[in-house]
Amino acid sequence: MTESIIRTFCLAVIVTGLIGSHLFAQSTPPCATQIATCDDIPPNLLSVSYPSTTVNVQSENQTGTFMIMATALDPLSGIELVPPMPNTGVASGVQYAYISFQSAPCSSNSAPTYYAYAYLYPPSGTYYPPPGTFIAGQTQTLTGAIVFDTPYPPGGTYTYYTCSASIYDNVGNRQDYSLYGNQASTLLQGLPSIPVTVSPGDHTLPVLNALTISPGSADVTNGPKTFTATLNLTTGTSGVNIYGYANNPGSSYGFVSQKCN
Repeated sequence: MTESIIRTFCLAVIVTGLIGSHLFAQSTPPCATQIATCDDIPPNLLSVSYPSTTVNVQSENQTGTFMIMATALDPLSGIELVPPMPNTGVASGVQYAYISFQSAPCSSNSAPTYYAYAYLYPPSGTYYPPPGTFIAGQTQTLTGAIVFDTPYPPGGTYTYYTCSASIYDNVGNRQDYSLYGNQASTLLQGLPSIPVTVSPGDHTLPVLNALTISPGSADVTNGPKTFTATLNLTTGTSGVNIYGYANNPGSSYGFVSQKCN
């Protein structure tokens, strides 16, 4: 007589015996549920791509235009059956992927090393995608902009490398990819490096060459009046942030704040 195979599901039900000619493989850690069925399979990051263009750190962190693209698949949980049943079971869909980059080869211990990262999301563009944006068993497309950590490298040209990635589904299953510590990842090893430029820092103090205020006086007995200040400035490449105030004993303060480039 064939012995029973015992498996504990996340619904706290003990299932024994054969299911057709298929047995359930053990889930470790215990699975989470998706439509009341066990989903214990992490998603797969199938491909990653990005433009072969040079990125300027300061500009990119302001505009977010250098996009990282990826394709992913959250497998149906039927592949855990023995033998597998690839088109059965459930999948919760990809929640997001996280990819990290650094300014030195992944196996290098050189310092200083500077870092960047990208969060990639399905088309919904939110951390928790709304229902209806995922069709089980189909490949998903993910996108997100690269972000450079501060402090930035000194002004100059650098090469950034893709060193690790993680991908999560909507019930918390996770799969990791890494080139750190001499680990191997076919997905990451095939990605090109990213040429990066950093604009020189602005260490020039702004200089106020001239200041005029118009009108020269005003009667505020019946209400507030507006004065126009005209400044002649010499600044560095970052522009200048103007902040000032006027005060008369016994009266309220007037403030002005303006950034000029």
